[in-house]
Amino acid sequence: VEGVPFPCLLKPTLIHLAKPFMRGRKVFIVESRADLVALSKKLPRESGSWLLQELIPGEESSIALVAGYTSENAIAGDTFTAVKLRQYPPGFGSASRAISGPCAEAREIAETLMASIGFNGMYGAEFKRDPRDGRLKIIEVNPRPTLWFYLSHAAGKRLVERAYCDVAGLPVALASPQRDGVLWHYVLKDMASAIFYRIRGRGFILGAPDLAAGGPVAGRCWPVFSLSDPMPFFAELMVYVTKFFRRVF
Repeated sequence: VEGVPFPCLLKPTLIHLAKPFMRGRKVFIVESRADLVALSKKLPRESGSWLLQELIPGEESSIALVAGYTSENAIAGDTFTAVKLRQYPPGFGSASRAISGPCAEAREIAETLMASIGFNGMYGAEFKRDPRDGRLKIIEVNPRPTLWFYLSHAAGKRLVERAYCDVAGLPVALASPQRDGVLWHYVLKDMASAIFYRIRGRGFILGAPDLAAGGPVAGRCWPVFSLSDPMPFFAELMVYVTKFFRRVF
């Protein structure tokens, strides 16, 4: 661990193997070398390999999101950008609130990266603005649709549909401009994060997010709830209630 800057993050490369040990966390915040050594002794052998990652300071609302589809068919490819406003678990998790908006720099980095490795397919990428040098730093790139991908659909960038048509050999429409200001809100998870920042945010390693960072709201969408099909929302609510009682009792 020589040369590792502390504090840093420790996370499993295969999170599904480590879920029982993580107990709802996405990462461990490691404050010092001694903490890292102590934690490494507790890692279950069956959890697979683990990754040390630099902790980029600053609030989570300084994270830019990029969703994209790349293809040998240049017409089929397209890219969408947004701002992550809050996430769950707080600070180091998946988006719970995000808004569509322009981020040309993040888009250019993502497109250049995926082209340089010859990647074709769906991807979701995150970049965080480092306040120490003003540069965007890669947080992660997932070679698949991610949790917040419906935001791209609601904002007019129907990436999954484009991918389907491309693979199926169907006509692919010309890309249209994205609609900025569409707010994607994962209500249950975002409520938990909001409560966390209100109660414990003062002592947290990252600052509270700026919910106005993405600009004014021009529309809304949700990952689970729909008036025409409300059952998934209530089913998920029951899942969270069950998880709560299992952890408490």
